[in-house]
Amino acid sequence: MPPLLGKILEIRATEMNRMGVRLCNERGAIAAARLPITDPEAGFASDGFHASAAGYRAWAEHLLDFVLGNESPDKAG
Repeated sequence: MPPLLGKILEIRATEMNRMGVRLCNERGAIAAARLPITDPEAGFASDGFHASAAGYRAWAEHLLDFVLGNESPDKAG
């Protein structure tokens, strides 16, 4: 992905995450913490934009405790 496009998408993602946390707080929901990126190459498909199978697995495993209600609000986004 071109660096400038990546920067623009990061700015947009940050704003959407901020708004998502605010909406969750207003509705008494827990916002999931942002997925930590440990190996960007492993999490993306060959197009460099969409998630790969490993990326979707990491995302699902990250969200599992939030979906099951095992994550506390102080650890969330």
